[in-house]
Amino acid sequence: MVPFYVNAMGLIAALLTTGSFLPQVVRTWRRGAADISYFMLALFLSGTLLWLSYGLLLWSLPLILANGATAIQVLVIVTLKARQEYAPSQTAETIAFVPMEAKSQVPQSMTVSSP
Repeated sequence: MVPFYVNAMGLIAALLTTGSFLPQVVRTWRRGAADISYFMLALFLSGTLLWLSYGLLLWSLPLILANGATAIQVLVIVTLKARQEYAPSQTAETIAFVPMEAKSQVPQSMTVSSP
């Protein structure tokens, strides 16, 4: 059986390392992920999932919590990056689909008339 102080130390380390990744998730949410490579994210996620598997095999709560939470954060960043890169850009055609209430606020030069 692992002593309490060992698990406490592991949980504090897990909180600090996993929490340190949270600002990157927030920044990616606000500014995008153009400068983050998919290769780095894939390597990091692979390592995190291996650590998670290792923690599950040992039944180590600090390893399970830290790497499970970090894997979720990496998946959020991958999703945000993919949505940013593969979302259609807003063009005059998409602006035309503004709800009727808001059409009066869209400048006439930005709307597309239908043929």
